[in-house]
Amino acid sequence: MLNDPYLLAFITTLFVGLLCELTARLGKLWIYRKPIYPVLNILLMFGIVMGALSLLIPRTGSLPVFIIAIAIGYAYEKINFSHLHWWHFPEDKFLFFSGQEACARSVAILWGITPLLSNAIQSYLS
Repeated sequence: MLNDPYLLAFITTLFVGLLCELTARLGKLWIYRKPIYPVLNILLMFGIVMGALSLLIPRTGSLPVFIIAIAIGYAYEKINFSHLHWWHFPEDKFLFFSGQEACARSVAILWGITPLLSNAIQSYLS
């Protein structure tokens, strides 16, 4: 398998990101305004940011990483609403959550799970 933990973290978190984005696209959970934006999201936010956070779990434990990832994810969602405008939630709804704040909070929880899931996959592959 992969011997470099950084590369493994990047690749596994890219895989998680790809699955999330495919699910979102098929379910029309959120819609990107330009085709490059999901690519950037997968590479930057999933691969680099959440991949790096997944590497902290053996040192800090899952709870601190979960909380940090939620905070980063929430900030990212809020920045998207206010400045980036890369994606939007149809009718400002995500699943049964309604309104931009509810969308940001609920998706932030998913961001929190991302490095934990990536770390679990890394552990399985190692």
